[in-house]
Amino acid sequence: MSDFEKHHISDPLKTPTDPLKPHTRHQEWGYVTRMEPGPSVFTISRNRDGLTDSAGDPIPTPSISGEDHSPLLQHDDIISSASLNLQDAKLTFAMRASWAANLALFVAKIYVFIASGSMAVLASTADSFVDLASQGVISWAEHRVRHRDVRFPVGKTRLEAIGVMGCAVIMSISTLEVIRSSGETLFDGFFRGVLPDLHLSMAMYVILGLGSLAKIILYFLCTALKQTSDSMLALAEDHCNDVASNLTAIATATFAIMVPKVWWIDAMGAILISMYIIYSWAIISKTQVDKLVGRAAPEEFVGELEMLASTHHDELEIDVIRAYHFGPRFIVEMEVVMPEGMTVRASHDIALILQHKVEELEAVERCFVHVDYEKRSEPEHKVERVLLKKEAHLAAAAAEGPRERSISAAISQAAARQRPNDESV
Repeated sequence: MSDFEKHHISDPLKTPTDPLKPHTRHQEWGYVTRMEPGPSVFTISRNRDGLTDSAGDPIPTPSISGEDHSPLLQHDDIISSASLNLQDAKLTFAMRASWAANLALFVAKIYVFIASGSMAVLASTADSFVDLASQGVISWAEHRVRHRDVRFPVGKTRLEAIGVMGCAVIMSISTLEVIRSSGETLFDGFFRGVLPDLHLSMAMYVILGLGSLAKIILYFLCTALKQTSDSMLALAEDHCNDVASNLTAIATATFAIMVPKVWWIDAMGAILISMYIIYSWAIISKTQVDKLVGRAAPEEFVGELEMLASTHHDELEIDVIRAYHFGPRFIVEMEVVMPEGMTVRASHDIALILQHKVEELEAVERCFVHVDYEKRSEPEHKVERVLLKKEAHLAAAAAEGPRERSISAAISQAAARQRPNDESV
């Protein structure tokens, strides 16, 4: 059997024991990869002894000087299974604790509002209700993101950003209703002489005080996890809004009762709470839109990538590093230069290990490393070429004076009039 035949099999999707059963073998120390479709496919797997082909023969891996590199092919479960499990446990705990706190606080605030009649407490109650609705959206998005779907080959992490924006819409609608109710209270008081009847009790202070304390604790917990999940960012903002609304409700309602002449401060407090909530969620929504559109990564992060790539291999030269949002995390594109005489195998392995290094960064979703033998002055992708042409055209048009623009317009009009005459002839 030739070396070529030995490294190829007729159909990799069938096993020797069961020709009809799809090939689904998973390696404990690595994974199986194959090219599809095609009648002949070269299959590589990793075990304790290194890389082997589909016939079980060992494949030597190149030695890359300069560093101790990780194995060429690594299984995601081996790289970070323990850290991922710990992270998932923290996210689950934060989510469930937030559910419990929001539900308990919502029920308690309903009682306080009925007992006190405070519009500020109503605004805080509406905030808690929307917290529950928003968290339902976030939990749904989190659940969908964690489940693999073949219809979405690169995952559904962008769904988190959409869920956060859904929360912003729900929150804004509810707070607008509170603003309307507070406006009616102010109108009745100033123009009709109907003042609100407020009653406070120790239960109000205890409930809102304990609720604020619980929310402060949850705020710090979710803030610590917000870098790993946009859902935690939304929950942290929820908890911060709750603390602000609770404390404002206590202050304005108490002041309105103690000083009857400023009865209007309770309704004004409700309006201020609502406006703050709308503003904070508008800022969050803009951030999420930027992430979905593909906003560039911060310069500090790009510098970190440049440092990692520049120390990866002695013969690797950086040409372009491009990093941009793909939902909550970044897509990284690296264009690197290798010696022209280097073999494809060696350059591929160096680039692949660099890709794995970059993808081990928590903020990175995917990394693509493009290898070239020289630096290019022109962009290699269609979108960038089109944008550059448009910019050049606009710059040339701006550089033209009024006389040149009028001459160009006259020439274009003359050509347009001449075209029908030519066609008739």
